[in-house]
Amino acid sequence: MTVSSDSPLKIMIAIPSLGAGGAERVVSTLANHWAAPGRSVCIATFEAPSVTPFYALSAGVRVAPL
Repeated sequence: MTVSSDSPLKIMIAIPSLGAGGAERVVSTLANHWAAPGRSVCIATFEAPSVTPFYALSAGVRVAPL
């Protein structure tokens, strides 16, 4: 896959939930890291929209409950 330098990189991660768990911590850490330089990062979950992620997410990370 080739990514041109003039188009912003967009990343989506799918995970069942963003509760207190190991995979959830790793996803949160990676999403925050990837969003830091201005990339578009979205985490798709299968939780209700009212559920708050356990781990802190930067302002550049969007959570999309499906």
